[in-house]
Parts: sequence; C-alpha cells; structure tokens
Amino acid sequence: MTPRRARQLHARRCLACAALLFAAGQAALAVGIEGWLPELRDPLYGQKLGQLRDRLPRHDAADGLLVMLGSSRTVHGYDAGVYEACVRSGGLAATVYNFGIPGGGPLTELIALRRLLKEGIRPDAVLIEVLPALLVDEAMRQEATHYPAARLWHDELPLVERFAGRTDDSRGLRTDWFVSLCAPAYAHRLPIKRRYWSDLLPREGHEHLFAPFDAHGWAAIPDAVRTPEAVQRGVELARQSYAECLGGLRVGLLAREAIDELLGLCRENQIVATLVVMPEGPRFRQWYSAEASEEADRYLSELADRHGVALVDARAWCGEEAFLDSHHLLCSGATAFSRRLAQNTLPVAHQRVARVPRGKTP
Repeated sequence: MTPRRARQLHARRCLACAALLFAAGQAALAVGIEGWLPELRDPLYGQKLGQLRDRLPRHDAADGLLVMLGSSRTVHGYDAGVYEACVRSGGLAATVYNFGIPGGGPLTELIALRRLLKEGIRPDAVLIEVLPALLVDEAMRQEATHYPAARLWHDELPLVERFAGRTDDSRGLRTDWFVSLCAPAYAHRLPIKRRYWSDLLPREGHEHLFAPFDAHGWAAIPDAVRTPEAVQRGVELARQSYAECLGGLRVGLLAREAIDELLGLCRENQIVATLVVMPEGPRFRQWYSAEASEEADRYLSELADRHGVALVDARAWCGEEAFLDSHHLLCSGATAFSRRLAQNTLPVAHQRVARVPRGKTP
C-alpha cells in the first residue's frame, strides 16, 4: 500500500470514528432527555418538577399534596409558602407548590397535570387558574404554538395537534419531533446552555428561563419595581394584549374541551379540584364589556356546577396598588391574596388532603 493510500484510509477511519462518536453522543443525549432530564426538553416544567421532587421528601408521608396550576398570574401571584403556612395553622398537614407556567392556559395546565401523573406524582388537591381572556379559541391556538416539537414528549403530539387546530401541518410537527430526537444537541441547545453554560446565554428575551422561583415555585415581583413609568408600560402592554379580546369575549369550544378534560382527569384520579380566577385590577376589569363579563360569569358558574367543583372568583379582591400592570400581583399583593385564598379554600381542600396521605398514581 502506498503512503498516500495509507493516509487516505487513515483519514476515512478517523472520519468514520468521529461520525460514530457523534451519533452515539446524540443517542445518549436523546435517551437522557427522554428518561431523566426533563429540564432539557421543557426547561420551566423540568425546573419546577425538580423543585417539587425536592420538597416532597422533606415532609411527613402523611402530608397531603396541594398544587396550583396556572399562568404567569399564578407564578407571580400565588405565594404557596404563605398558603402552606396558613393551611398548616388551620390544622391541615399539606405540602403546597406553585406549578404555574408563564404563558400557560388550559392546555398548559392539562399537559402539566398529565406529566405529573405520568411521573407518579398525584396531588390530593389542585387549584386551577381560569383566565377568562384565554378562553377564546384563538388564544388556545396561540398557546399551542408555545409548544414546538422539541418541547413535547411523543405521546403529547396528538394532544397539541388537536388544540392547535392543525390539519395539514400535523405531519410537520411530527417530522420536527423526530428531527429533534435525532439531533437533540441542536434542538435543545438553549436549555443545555442554560443548565451547563448559562453565561453563554444572554438573559435579554429569556427572563422566564432564569425566573428566581423560591422553594415553593413562587416568583415574587418586588414592590419597589412599581414606579409610575413601569406601571404605565405594563398597563399599556396589558391593554394591547387583552382589551380587544375582553371586549367581545366568547368562550370557545377548544377551551371548553381542554378544561373539561383537565377536570375529568382530576376526577379519574380522585383529585379535588378548585377553580380560581386570579385577581385583576380595576383598570383591567374595565376592559370587559357587559356582555363579555356575563359570558365569563355564566360559563364559570356552569362549569363549576357541571363538574361539582368549587369556584373562587378573586377578580375584585385587590386594588390597583397591588399590581404591577393591573393583572400581575406584586409581592405584598400576592401575600395578601394567598392568605385570603387559603381561608376560602381550606374547607374544600380539607375534605381530601386531611383524609388521604400523599400518594402516587396507582
């Protein structure tokens, strides 16, 4: 064999070995993400799941588990630590956790509960945020777009397709999922950087990826950030996002289906559910037309009656000074709201949590 031929053969072997090592690395990463690294598939869900797992062993096995599902209103407005202290002072042994996800709505809540049950974590009671502005079909479709293929497990693809209203694009979502499975280092590059090399990832535009959740899953908004300029910016952004929708609000079929499925899942797993409408400031409530307000009230009342669950409508519980932008509570507002919520929901939660030890799915 000539020297040139030998060098070519050696180069080919090196390339083949590199390709095999790369493929093996991708396969190992894919298996890891699928099995025990959920924070790389869905960073916020994985972060909160890890926190919840850390909290469970710290309490007596007879403690009940109460979780609140919701949007950024829940993330910032529900101080689960205060709520837990209140229910414990009322004689109820419970571990309480805020499982709110920014940008979440009925679909996100349904996915979160399905995932918890799949992980073997069965709450004894759940508080379910219902945000009227997200009950329209267009909002449901937009929420579904928050779930690109790489953020989903394979068994969740049909669920997201259904609520996204996908038809011709369904194959595209599944194709994207298999591509992400084959090249996880690329598909999950931002979560990987965040977990292992966070200094390489700019914080601007990724604030929620760095949310400073406390041990109970709450992300407080300090009262000090409520300056006139911040309030003006926040209220204007909220107006642009919600005013038009609230003026002509009509509860859509997709939202009805998602919430019915969520409450059905609670019933099947013997989880006591309570519907909670989070506080809204006087400015925010002015954007509801009379017809929209009647529509929301009628739907919420009918929903609670049909499923036999409690409804806590806290929209008017807090004054404008408790909010940053008329719908996200500041730290002091969240504390006051959480105490009052505990007083209102303790009797309902007690029916289940005080009677049944914290359990896992059968």
